[in-house]
Amino acid sequence: MILIKKRFLIFITGFFISVLGFGNVPLSELISILEQKKKVDPPAALFYADSLLTQVALPESVIAEIHYQKALIFSHVNDNQNTLKSIKLALPYFTLQKHPSKFISVLLIQATANIYLNNFSLASAQTMEALTAAQQTDNVTFICKSYDTLSHIYYSLKDYEKSIKYLLEAVALQEQIKDTVGLSASYNNIAIVYKNMLQDDKALEYNYKSLHFNEQQKDYRSIAKSYNNIGATLQNMTRYEEAMENYKKAIRINEQHQIPNSTPQRSMASCFVLLGQYPEAKKFLEAALDIEKITGNTPLVQELYDKLLSTTLEQKNYEQAIQYLYKRDSLEKIQLRQEHQEKLQ
Repeated sequence: MILIKKRFLIFITGFFISVLGFGNVPLSELISILEQKKKVDPPAALFYADSLLTQVALPESVIAEIHYQKALIFSHVNDNQNTLKSIKLALPYFTLQKHPSKFISVLLIQATANIYLNNFSLASAQTMEALTAAQQTDNVTFICKSYDTLSHIYYSLKDYEKSIKYLLEAVALQEQIKDTVGLSASYNNIAIVYKNMLQDDKALEYNYKSLHFNEQQKDYRSIAKSYNNIGATLQNMTRYEEAMENYKKAIRINEQHQIPNSTPQRSMASCFVLLGQYPEAKKFLEAALDIEKITGNTPLVQELYDKLLSTTLEQKNYEQAIQYLYKRDSLEKIQLRQEHQEKLQ
């Protein structure tokens, strides 16, 4: 308990030192610091953003940028309600005439959040507005991103043919401008759609195409994702040993490059559950939980507690199941209190 208190005091002291130091830092650097924090520690980045917003004399442009960055952080941890709240505060500043790229980006962030909230009509309208703006400004990158978001909408509606159609339109443009990063993402998404169409051979073909471009770029985060996706397709084909080998590669790359992504651990756990090997599944779920506690992805932490609860019940380990249930309920109560406090504010 004493150690925890000391760590808390060190953190608070450091925070107030950083707040007092804002006056000595150029405004552009404040945003740059926020962007760096966002990459390594999203909860700390949110804390930093809120502390920046308490400053009295910030220009409108900086306030809008902070809200924009907050929206990106909330989007990263799948907090879609707060994504929309933050982006709404940024939207008035980023107009098509003054900031065309940010304007389109804001529309697509809104659309993506609305997809996850099942507001498909609104998401579609926002994406079409973004696509029109991108075409008017001849911004090929955002035209492709708009196609990708339209594909996401139709994928969510289980209209897989239209989903692939929009992805292929993005691929045609990405090939013209030699956008290997975009091609990798599009191929990966095509693989996901084919997997849902139960065309696993096609899915695997596009998984490997995506991996090829990721390896060319030495994009280790995306390489790990590709190995995980290859594993998921192989798991679908009941090729469990091959699937787990690919999950292990993904885990190894994430660990080597300190990438906080629990997806391959969760994938391994799902594979072991299918094989009825619950102790092994539990080990990987706990590893995933450790990662997500650091990233601050509360909905995913809750989901992992649910899976751990289910796994321990399968093992008839009722005492531990009760512990997971208490932790899950406690987390839910904290989240409800936070949401209630936000509404009061």
